[in-house]
Amino acid sequence: MKYGARCYGTRQWRKVFKLVGCFILGFLFHMGISDVLRPWETSSDLATYEYDVDSLRTNQRRDSYMYKVTDEIASQSHLPPEPKLGVRLKTTDETMKKRREAVDATCRGARNDSDYLDNPGPLISKDNQFLHCPVTKAASTFWFRFLMTLDTKDSMKSPFTFPLSDNMGRKEQKFHLLRPEMKLGFLKQTTKNVFVRDPYNRMFSAFVDKAFAPNPYFWHIWGKPSIVKFRKNATAASRRCGHDVTFAEVMSYAAEKSAVGPWDIHFDSVDHLCQPCGFKYDVIGKMETFSDDLGYLAKHLNLSLTGYFTSDKFRYEYVKDAIEDTVNSPFRWMSKIRRCMSKYEAGLRIWRKLQIRGIIDRNIQLPYNPASFERVTAKQLIESALSSYRQSTDREGLRRQKRDAFLEAYSTVNMKALHKLKRVFEKDFQMFGYDPEPADVFHPVTVTSTGAFQWDRPWGGSSV
Repeated sequence: MKYGARCYGTRQWRKVFKLVGCFILGFLFHMGISDVLRPWETSSDLATYEYDVDSLRTNQRRDSYMYKVTDEIASQSHLPPEPKLGVRLKTTDETMKKRREAVDATCRGARNDSDYLDNPGPLISKDNQFLHCPVTKAASTFWFRFLMTLDTKDSMKSPFTFPLSDNMGRKEQKFHLLRPEMKLGFLKQTTKNVFVRDPYNRMFSAFVDKAFAPNPYFWHIWGKPSIVKFRKNATAASRRCGHDVTFAEVMSYAAEKSAVGPWDIHFDSVDHLCQPCGFKYDVIGKMETFSDDLGYLAKHLNLSLTGYFTSDKFRYEYVKDAIEDTVNSPFRWMSKIRRCMSKYEAGLRIWRKLQIRGIIDRNIQLPYNPASFERVTAKQLIESALSSYRQSTDREGLRRQKRDAFLEAYSTVNMKALHKLKRVFEKDFQMFGYDPEPADVFHPVTVTSTGAFQWDRPWGGSSV
C-alpha cells in the first residue's frame, strides 16, 4: 500500500490507471523482479536452460562451496564434467538414433524376446506415458524419485525433495501388472527409457556399495559363501560374518554362480534384466554421460527441469543424497553391524567408501577417534562428510584415487573369473558399445597397491 499511497499523494487529480501502475511497480520491487519474472523456458526451447538463473547465480556467490562437485557423481561415479546453465545439450536425436541402431543390430538374429511383456522389472507412469527399466548401479534408486516427480505433475519439483520411502512399493506402477490387453497399446504410446553402465564398473560399484561398506545383508548372501568357498584358513569370525570379504572373492563367487544362470541382479546383464530386443527403448542413456542424457530425456518429455539436470545444483544435490544414504543405512543397521565390527570400524569403512567414490579426498581422514565416534549420530557424520566434500577441490586427484581403487581391485581378480563374467555381459558389450576386454582390467600394467581397501589406515599415493 505504501508505494501506491506515496504516488497517489503527489497529485490527487492523476488518473486511476497511474495509481494502479504504481501499485504494480511497487509490488514488483517489493517481491524482487527476478522472483516474479522468472525466465522459465517454453516447450519450444527446452534445449537451452534458463532455470531461475539470477537466483541461482546469487546463491552461487553466497554459498559457492555448495556447488563444488567431483567429475563423477556418487555411486554413479563415471561422469564427465557437465555443461553449465544455458549450454545446449550435447546429447542429440542423432546420438539416440545411433544407440538404438546398435541395439537393433545386435537383436537381429538373436533369441526371441517374446516373453518381455511379462518382465517384472520395468516401472511405469501411466498418466505420463513413461516406462523406465531400472538397472542396478545405474542410478536405479534415483529413478524411483524421477517417477514420483512425474506423478506429482509438478514439472519444476526436484526429485530429491521426495524421500525414498515415498517411492518404494509402487506395485500399481509396474508394467507387468497391467492387464494383458493393455500392454501393447501402452508401449506404442509410451516413452521407453533405460540407462546402462559399463559392466566392469557396475560390478566394482556393487562390491564397494554392498560388501565393502557395512551391510549385514550382503555380507550374508555374498560375503559368507564367498569366503567359505575361496578363502583358505578363514577365521571363525570371517566365516560367521562375511564382513571382510574381498573383491576377488566376490568376483570368483559371482563367476561361478553366473555360469549356471542369473543369480543376482547386480551381476546380471541389461540384456536379461530389461530385454531391449523386446521393449525397443526410445531413450538409451549411459551413466558415463548421465546428466546430459537425463537432460535429453527431460526435454523429450517436455519437462521444465531440462536444464536443472545439467546444472551444478543437480550435481550437488545428487552427491548430498548419496552421502546421506551412505551414512543413514549403516546407522539403521548398527546393532547387527556391531556383531561383526565396532561402530568406529564401521565409520572408517563408510568414510573410505566415500573416498573410493571420489567424493572425499583421500588425504582427509575421518575426524573422530574411537571414543568420540561412539557418540556420533548419523546427522553429525553427514555434516562432517559434506564439510570434507567441500574441501575436496582437487578434481584430478579425486579422479586419480577412484582409478587407483578400480585398478587395485581388478588386479586381484583371476583371469578365469573375468572371462566367465565377460560372457555374462556379452550382449551388453555389443548393444551399448562397451569394451569386452578393457586393457585396465585384462591387460593391466604393474599395479602398486595404494591401500585403497585397507580402511583401517590412511590411504597411500597413486599406483600409476
